[in-house]
Amino acid sequence: MKKMLFLLGLLIAFQGPAATLDPLPFPGEKRDEAPQKAFQADWTLVLPPLTETEGKALKTTGTPMQVGIGRSLPKPLDIPESRWKQQDGQWRLRFAIVSPKASGIRLQIAVKVPGSVWRFASPRQDKVYGPIYPQEDTPFWSPVLFGEEGVAEVILPKGTSPQEKPFEVLGISHLYIHPLSLEKDLSDVGASGSCNVDVMCHPEWSLTADAVAKYVYTSAGNSFLCTGTLLNNMREDFRPYFLTANHCISRVGEANSMHSYWFFERTSCGGPIDDFAELTGGASLLNHGEDTDFSILKLREDPPGGAVFAGWSSDPLAPHTFVAGIHHPSGDLE
Repeated sequence: MKKMLFLLGLLIAFQGPAATLDPLPFPGEKRDEAPQKAFQADWTLVLPPLTETEGKALKTTGTPMQVGIGRSLPKPLDIPESRWKQQDGQWRLRFAIVSPKASGIRLQIAVKVPGSVWRFASPRQDKVYGPIYPQEDTPFWSPVLFGEEGVAEVILPKGTSPQEKPFEVLGISHLYIHPLSLEKDLSDVGASGSCNVDVMCHPEWSLTADAVAKYVYTSAGNSFLCTGTLLNNMREDFRPYFLTANHCISRVGEANSMHSYWFFERTSCGGPIDDFAELTGGASLLNHGEDTDFSILKLREDPPGGAVFAGWSSDPLAPHTFVAGIHHPSGDLE
């Protein structure tokens, strides 16, 4: 998948006096995180293969682009207490769920006691996500984990024991398309339409391209892939406002589940794919509208170093103005 430049007409209507803001680079270098050795599970649940009905759901088409389907567990997890380990007065458990032939997996977890700490990993990738501090009364989705196996680690607060049944796995999302297509050969990148062109072949768009991210969100267990843009604001105070489409995110739970990918582009025109960065903290839904198909979110963590807050203008466009939109067509590179 590549970040590409899509040529289209775009008209955004603003109320009030006209205003124009320039792009605002976020301080810092692009993240270059050292690989972390993924931890192994002490207990594993292997789900049955996809049913015929689930298999048919893999062929779902439309907008937004669906990349995963929801799966229920055959029964609640029944992990033997002997699999828990105690260290420094706290109980720790590492467990895994396998959904055969998945390209990626997400776990939906409901926390029953306050103060637990979570991390997630995949044996297929030297990447550890966390720590995550979920709220007690709000189910949450894990980050997107590469491959068919997702490993979770939970550490209970002191004074809490496994007998209290401190969490419940409500279900999983079985991704049949991984958002990074890490196994995809570079020669296959660029399967999007011919009206899309590589954004890195247009130097005038390279700055704004770093304001654009693609993201996965999950709704009712099904996972989808969309694009959004980090926006500058009149105060230029680096508040991470993020513009996307209402047909992608229109509910609080969908915004909560966002896992975004930044700098998914080539290093130069025709060059290799750049190092990317990820944000897994989700976002808050501030406003949305169906008529103009917009959603304004606020990311729950700072954007990665090197990202750009896109400039914008509320001045009316003159007739026949040439405009371009930067996005990830079919999840491809920008």
